[in-house]
Amino acid sequence: MIRTQYKAQVQVLRSDNGGEYLSSDIQQYLATHGIVHQTTCPSTPQQNRVSERKNRHLLEVVRASLIEAHMPLFYWGEALASTAFLINRIPSSIVKFQTPSQALTKAVLASAVPNLPHHVFWLCGICTPPQTSTHVQEVLADPTWKASMNEEMESLLKKKTLELVNLSTGKKPVRCRWVYIVKYKANGTIERLKARLVAKGYTQTYGIDYMETFAPVPKINTIQVLLSLDANLDWPLQQFNVKNTLLHGDLLEEVYMDLPPNV
Repeated sequence: MIRTQYKAQVQVLRSDNGGEYLSSDIQQYLATHGIVHQTTCPSTPQQNRVSERKNRHLLEVVRASLIEAHMPLFYWGEALASTAFLINRIPSSIVKFQTPSQALTKAVLASAVPNLPHHVFWLCGICTPPQTSTHVQEVLADPTWKASMNEEMESLLKKKTLELVNLSTGKKPVRCRWVYIVKYKANGTIERLKARLVAKGYTQTYGIDYMETFAPVPKINTIQVLLSLDANLDWPLQQFNVKNTLLHGDLLEEVYMDLPPNV
C-alpha cells in the first residue's frame, strides 16, 4: 500500500522481537526488498516508544468507545477500525494542526487521499445478544446489582475514600457513574456481580478540581547509568514489577462528587 498508494518505499522496519517479525519468510521478504530490520532489546518497550505510545492511544480510545456506547467486547475490531479512521482525520498539534492523513500525503507527495470507506460505530442497529443459560438470565434479572452497589459504597466509606457531606458554596460537583462487571467461573457460570463507582474525570477543571498531574517515568539514560555502576561495582541486581502503584496516590485538592445513582 505504501508503494502503490503513496509512491514511497519502506526503508526501515523497527519492531520488537515478536515471532511474527522474526520468521524466515518475513526476513527473506525484507532482504529481497532491501528493507533494514531493526529490533529492540528484549524487555525494553521504551526503545519502540513511538509504536507503543500509538498502540496505547488506540486502545484507550477503543475502550472508552465501547464503554460509552455500552457495547460488548466482540465489537472490539469494529471499534478499533473506527478509532484508527477518526484519529487519522483529527487535527493534531504535533503535525502543525493538520490531520495525520494530510501530513502523510504531503510528506510523500501522494496524488490523492485513499478512498477509504467510512466506519460507523456510534450508530448501531439492534443486535441479538448471544444466548445465555437460564441461570445466567435469572441472576442478571435479579435488582442483585443493588446489593453489589451497596457493598461498594460501604467499602468506600469504611476506607474513607469518600465522605458524605453537604456541597460547599461555589463548588461544582463531579459527576459519577456505575460500572458493572460480571465475574464468571471456569465452567462459564456466574461467580459474582461487581459494581464499581467511578468519577467522570473529564468534567473536572484544571486549577479547580486538580492541579498538576504526572506519572514519574525513569529515562533510559538513568537506567544505563545504574546498569553501568552495577557492572563496575559488582552490585547485586534484581528486577521486579510494581502493580497498581498509581492507585495509592494522595489527593490534596478538595473534590466534590454527586451522589451515585440508584443508591
